[in-house]
Amino acid sequence: MQPAYPPLAISPSPLYRHSEPVPPSEAEDACDKVLRFVDSQPQGFITNAEREALMQIKYALFHAVTGVPREPKR
Repeated sequence: MQPAYPPLAISPSPLYRHSEPVPPSEAEDACDKVLRFVDSQPQGFITNAEREALMQIKYALFHAVTGVPREPKR
């Protein structure tokens, strides 16, 4: 039996348009918005590993905005 949807291939989104750089604070706000959306979805919307990846991006943006050096993961 074939899956309902084909596996996702990692490729650039046709909707993504690279233009002017985004300031870190604006990117952090956008990441917060994505996390709020994800957290409002039913359990299983994304995996724990996918949420952890979003949090790592959030932490990196926070450190870029505040200038606080990022400590390596232990």
